[in-house]
Amino acid sequence: MRPPDADVTESPTLAELEAMLRARGVDHVGVASAEVLDRARTELHRRLDDGFDAGMQFTFRNPERSTDPVQSLRGARSLLVAARSYAADPPQRPAGVTARVAQYAWTDHYAELRSALRAVADRLKA
Repeated sequence: MRPPDADVTESPTLAELEAMLRARGVDHVGVASAEVLDRARTELHRRLDDGFDAGMQFTFRNPERSTDPVQSLRGARSLLVAARSYAADPPQRPAGVTARVAQYAWTDHYAELRSALRAVADRLKA
């Protein structure tokens, strides 16, 4: 128990965390249980068995770890989940270029998402 005069920072509310994320370009925010993602694990193994991994180590290297949040966040009971839309205006094509690039590949969406989530993690640690 903390003494009454201890320097205590109040934990942010979910609404405050959501506002932080939205201000950093996050489109959807939710809370999920930190239980094992059984369906995702089964699907990852199926795709590995069928050769659909295309060498993507980040996704397929360790399905048991990547589908069990508690392996990365010991003691976790809940997860704050955030998503960004790939929808955007198409980039300007240089003259004479006819190639097409998938919309999700126009920018590194994960960099912006990581940055937003780091800001929330820093706030929670404080």
